[in-house]
Amino acid sequence: MSRLLLSNFLNDASPEEQKLADDLLELGAGRASRVAAAVLREIREDFYLETGLFITDSGNIRDLFRGKAPTQMPYQPPGDDHGRLVWFENKPIVYLSQPYGLARDGFKRITDFGDRWGLEVCINPAQALWYPGRSCAITYELPGATYDTPWGYLPG
Repeated sequence: MSRLLLSNFLNDASPEEQKLADDLLELGAGRASRVAAAVLREIREDFYLETGLFITDSGNIRDLFRGKAPTQMPYQPPGDDHGRLVWFENKPIVYLSQPYGLARDGFKRITDFGDRWGLEVCINPAQALWYPGRSCAITYELPGATYDTPWGYLPG
């Protein structure tokens, strides 16, 4: 069964990849998901070290404006969970929010928030660091902020 599932993602799966897929299937969905999330997080953390990206567990979305945030701007975007600041060359370049299970109105609130405060918003479930596949990565950045930075090349 895993050979068929894996062939949907990899046309030329090596024997090692096939064995890994079989082992993950034996673990069951919950444990396999947690193992895959941990491995992906470790791959991304290595990428951060290699490229000079730094992710903090503290800070808020106003930090993107480097002391010049509009006074009425909230400290967190709508639906925020597991918020992180991504830094490059000692400057915050991305605010990463990783909420679970957003409904359609949640996505609208998020994009409206970005429009109101002049932020570019990207919604990408595959880029979540916190339980990828169970949470969704929502990034907020100032227009052009990640141009020529490694953030856009995040593996995963």
